[in-house]
Amino acid sequence: MTKKTVVFTLIALFFITLILRPPIAQIGPLLHEILSKLNLNPAEVGLLASAPVFTFGAGAFLAPWLLRRYGLNHAILFMLILMFAAIALRSWFGYPLLLTGTLAIGLAIAVTNVLLPTFLRVDFPKQTVLLTSAYTTMLAVTASIAAAISVPLSDQFGGWQFSLLVTAVPALLAVLFWYPRIREAEPHVPIPSHAAKADTKAVYGSLIAWASLGFFGIQSMNFYVMLSWLPTMLIS
Repeated sequence: MTKKTVVFTLIALFFITLILRPPIAQIGPLLHEILSKLNLNPAEVGLLASAPVFTFGAGAFLAPWLLRRYGLNHAILFMLILMFAAIALRSWFGYPLLLTGTLAIGLAIAVTNVLLPTFLRVDFPKQTVLLTSAYTTMLAVTASIAAAISVPLSDQFGGWQFSLLVTAVPALLAVLFWYPRIREAEPHVPIPSHAAKADTKAVYGSLIAWASLGFFGIQSMNFYVMLSWLPTMLIS
């Protein structure tokens, strides 16, 4: 990588961290307003609030295929473009596109969640710990900020649509600053061997693996239930 590309990459990473949680974190605080404006029934509200969590699980399995098919740089770029398009369009055409856009955002976030640590290990092996610590900390901070400012933004700019649109700005900047990377050679990412695949199969029989799955599943459920439903409960 050239020095210019390194600088652009670090800037892109900053903007990527700004969009890996806020587009989902915004939904909970605005759920009451969305419900009233779109006249949603309880099933539609529940689906909108829970859909991103399901895509987080499904999207993780898509990442290895994208990595093998298109390479790391292109795969991340595709997800950033998908995220920007979904954020920009989901608020303006009623509930079907709002749900579809939110699902697309969840899918793009899920894939990026898998690809980003791989990218850091490959391109910044000596700074992996530092950069990983920085961006994971920012994920928590940006999610909290997004949840806190969503309703004030809606009040200030005339509705929940404009509040959800705010994150389109860092999404577009992430695309623009990441784009120079596709002109570089794709970094080599080791593909698992047959032996590694056999070890992967053994994971399914591990009690520790299933216990970890349950632990992190409950942890995620706790976070997203609070994120989605606590604001509505407080309003009620």
